[in-house]
Amino acid sequence: DLKSSCKWCPAGQYCGEKGLAKSEGVCDSGFYCLMGVDNGRPTSGISADEDDVLVGGDLCPRGFYCPSDKDYPVPCPEGTYSNTTGAKVGRYKAYVS
Repeated sequence: DLKSSCKWCPAGQYCGEKGLAKSEGVCDSGFYCLMGVDNGRPTSGISADEDDVLVGGDLCPRGFYCPSDKDYPVPCPEGTYSNTTGAKVGRYKAYVS
């Protein structure tokens, strides 16, 4: 059936419309994209589809950084932190106790 032949846009990438044969590009730095994202700077948050597959994406949260094409936020290295949302590679600071 037609529904079973449709697939979510791959994680780390975005598809601006349904029915594309391939993605339109990778998600921007500072954002993370699970499957099914429709633009490179998603702010839709995460939800589950009818098969409990997590879809969506969002701005990178505090304490993490998000290089382009990532499907999940990456924790800042031990001893560092990021006190802002939308952090990109290298945008964390040494933690001073």
